[in-house]
Amino acid sequence: MLASAIKRLKTWHQRRTAQGRVLAYSSVFQSIAEASSTADVKMGLPSFDSDGQLPPGIYAIDRTALVTTFGGNARRRKLLQGLKAQLEILKQCGCKQVYLGGSFVSTKEKPGDFDGCFLLQDVDQNRLEALEPRLLGTNPDDSRRLERQYGGAFTAQDETCGRDSFGYLEFLQFDDRTGKHKGIVLLSL
Repeated sequence: MLASAIKRLKTWHQRRTAQGRVLAYSSVFQSIAEASSTADVKMGLPSFDSDGQLPPGIYAIDRTALVTTFGGNARRRKLLQGLKAQLEILKQCGCKQVYLGGSFVSTKEKPGDFDGCFLLQDVDQNRLEALEPRLLGTNPDDSRRLERQYGGAFTAQDETCGRDSFGYLEFLQFDDRTGKHKGIVLLSL
């Protein structure tokens, strides 16, 4: 299972980066998965580290804090519009919470997109199929198409996300540029 998860993450990463960089994921994701499965979610946001990232952990915030903290310029506000549109679709389908990561939840002035995931078992998949089937990720191009339309994408994760296997949730907690663990945001809908 570990080998197939690492292979999926490498494939995802190769598609997401122009350089096609591949990192040694096994030990990194092993420690992230262990930390994610045992760590408590922290309320509110801490100070950003020297790389502009949240310290390792999962930080719960509300929509007001999301906009206040991460909507400080025109580029970020545009990304927030697309993010809010996807959040509304997920909420209509019964989704209770999403995880956000990537440069959007950093101090980067002009993030390229937003990245996140949601737990599939919390969602009425038939309704989601009707409203925005690309959020189910059944087509390899779904994420790229969502990003073009909304400025970013949420990835569906099964019930093992962050518990017994590696998934996008763990990938969000790894900075592929610095090789360090980083924090992510938990947003209740």
